[in-house]
Amino acid sequence: MFDKKWICNEVKDDDVLKLSKEAQVSTLLAKVFLSRGINDKDYIKSFLNPSKDKLHDPFLMKDMDKAVERILEAIEKGQKILIYGDYDVDGVTSTSVLYNFLSSIGVNLDFFIPNRINDGYGITFDTAETIVNLGCQLVITVDCGVSAIREVDFIKSNGIDIIITDHHECREEIPDALAVINPKRPDCPYPFKELAGVGIAYKLVAALCDRLQLGDIYYKYLDIVTIGTIADVVPLVGENRIIVSNGLKIMRNTTNIGLMELLKHCNKNNDDITTWMVAFIIAPRINAAGRMGDAKRAVTLFTTKDRTTAMEIAGLLSSENKLRQDIESAIIDEVLNKIESDNKYKDKKVMVVSGEGWHHGVIGIAASKVTERYYKPCIILSCENGILKGSGRSIEGFNMFMALCACENLLDNYGGHEMAAGLTLKEENLEEFDRLLNNFADNNMKEEDLVPKVKIDARLARNEINLRSISEIEMMSPFGVGNPSPLFLYENVRIADLRTVGNDKHLKAVFEDQGLTVDGIGFNMGNLSKDLLSEDFVDVVCSLDKNTWNSVDRAQLVLKDIKYSKDIVSEQKFYNSLEKCVGFVVENVGDNYQNNQVCDMAFQDTEEIEDKVKLFINDDKKTIILVNSMESAKKIKKMHENLHGCIKKKLNICYTCFNDQDDAGTILVINPCIEHLHSFNADRVVFYGLWSVPGYIDLVYNRLKGHEAECICLLSKTDKQGGMNVELKRQDIEVVYRYIRANSINSLLLGNMVVLARKIALNYKINMNYFKLKKSIEILGELGLLKAHYKNDYHVSIDFNKDIKGKTSLDNSSLYKKLQLFQIVK
Repeated sequence: MFDKKWICNEVKDDDVLKLSKEAQVSTLLAKVFLSRGINDKDYIKSFLNPSKDKLHDPFLMKDMDKAVERILEAIEKGQKILIYGDYDVDGVTSTSVLYNFLSSIGVNLDFFIPNRINDGYGITFDTAETIVNLGCQLVITVDCGVSAIREVDFIKSNGIDIIITDHHECREEIPDALAVINPKRPDCPYPFKELAGVGIAYKLVAALCDRLQLGDIYYKYLDIVTIGTIADVVPLVGENRIIVSNGLKIMRNTTNIGLMELLKHCNKNNDDITTWMVAFIIAPRINAAGRMGDAKRAVTLFTTKDRTTAMEIAGLLSSENKLRQDIESAIIDEVLNKIESDNKYKDKKVMVVSGEGWHHGVIGIAASKVTERYYKPCIILSCENGILKGSGRSIEGFNMFMALCACENLLDNYGGHEMAAGLTLKEENLEEFDRLLNNFADNNMKEEDLVPKVKIDARLARNEINLRSISEIEMMSPFGVGNPSPLFLYENVRIADLRTVGNDKHLKAVFEDQGLTVDGIGFNMGNLSKDLLSEDFVDVVCSLDKNTWNSVDRAQLVLKDIKYSKDIVSEQKFYNSLEKCVGFVVENVGDNYQNNQVCDMAFQDTEEIEDKVKLFINDDKKTIILVNSMESAKKIKKMHENLHGCIKKKLNICYTCFNDQDDAGTILVINPCIEHLHSFNADRVVFYGLWSVPGYIDLVYNRLKGHEAECICLLSKTDKQGGMNVELKRQDIEVVYRYIRANSINSLLLGNMVVLARKIALNYKINMNYFKLKKSIEILGELGLLKAHYKNDYHVSIDFNKDIKGKTSLDNSSLYKKLQLFQIVK
């Protein structure tokens, strides 16, 4: 809830209205398109109408003509063609599409899928020897082969021609095959580079249909092509969008017997088939064939004409997928235990985790889950007989394939792309591989790359949350990588109701905004219920969805992330920073401290002060403004906002110490910590507003007065009549003690102190905040009533001492006495 960076692209209202009119879309869709950098009305119209006739000419691909001519020669001469695929969904569907077409025109044909465990990824020397012994005259690879330079040479040396179709990244050297069809070749002019392996196999089929004058019969294979395209997580834009959009429609009425039978297991309620269903329900069953056994079964499923065979394979793959889930869960538990029990992983940007006997078929999925959990690139390796084989998954900003290229001298084999890769190495090279890989990461990744980012398309108004908006957004489907379902920022809404559902796994909320309410559901977000309360004001990132209940359709928010509203966050930061600087203050300002000349001479009329502040934040001098109250900070921010139209300098806000010292502008320092006021760059320093402790201003003033900057005090007569909720009273501490005692389980209480403070305030109807709660806990600890252990600034575990006998007095706490200093400057 607190560790993700939200990125919301701001778009101008005038631009939204203009695009909405030109492209004939709603303002909501116009905002989304503009946020994604799209302002071309013709592109938008084409995007919203992904027609098959917009697919590119397959002969634009380098070597496509050579490949077609050689295949036609093989057909004419009756030569045997072998299709060499891969064991994942992309490889299986690629093989199936090409096999179904070639077999339909009577080609002498066979296919080969390497075993994931015994053979490994791609073409190896062992599988190359197998190819040679199969008696074929032509080999066509699908979804692999672009890295198999020596293996291709070996196959050619045995008198066999080879055509490579692949979509993976190319190394500097490509194989010396008869044809290498890969749009990522540097010399390939094909306009769309992001096809999956199955997309390129489909293009080969389309080219063959053209030369054989078979018309557009290749369209019927789009259902299988769609499965491989979605499963391989390629961007759903351009041709991929056209393929998937049309393929999903064909899939609903597929004529492929194997797919029919598989859908009986995956879609028993006959729901609409979506990219989500393909990615998370259909594809894992196909993958189970290669992960848990022989992937050839999946090819047989999609190529058989026998319904009984298809039924048997579909049922078997569903059973094996369940077994895969169980094995995967066990491996993930082991991996997480290794990571959590070894501090070395905390400082590394890439986590390399190895273990004995982990199932090769599922470690790629495990790597994905671990990467998602820690938001770090992760490679998981299984060791057998001194050989490590594994898979890696990456995050945005780190190219996994290039990282492996930097370590290739230590690898026996590797391949992949930016976000995922497979590799093999000797166990003796593991330590050096880990070092080189992380050295590459240190040189190519910034710390900010390790912070998960939530990319938001647009801000959402309450009047845009309706069924019409949902229908408009659906026009942008199919959704996936490159075209995610739009995310919206819905700001400063009140939680009217909050609960968990699904065995506390999911979060269910009702939000209220200007008298109108809307439901929200957060899948797998039930843990956030500990940090939120009804009546909280929050900002939410969400997508829009339709919820049907009792045949009634309603718009709802599908929650992706939640943060406290800006006001609550500012309050948290204020009290946290106040707590950080208070120690120095209470130690250095005593009851007998009388040197309050700064305060005595500083009070002025409010209007006169505001005029001066406005001048200071808008002239050419660099100004630092020091405040010690939320109210004062809010006033400075408001004055700066009101001058926005003619403002010369930006306002930098920081807590306890100076930041951005080299930036020209105004720096607002909230709760300045005297220990951090050693050096700064400014023309003037302004003391403004309310201050919580008599003498605090003098301490800060005396620390700064030797500096070249001019020191100015602007304390208004009106402000000093106000108050801040920092004065800790006996009643506050008693209430904190009662709450901890009542809510401790086995004498232990865990929680977020911000949330605990608000719960105490609601339950006991008193003013309570982070600062007062933390100081109360420290005082109670000083008195021996409890022990507190802090995980970070906000999370605490409290051991309640239930064995203490007799009464104790707050007068026995030196901290309590010192904190009585905290009163408003009078």
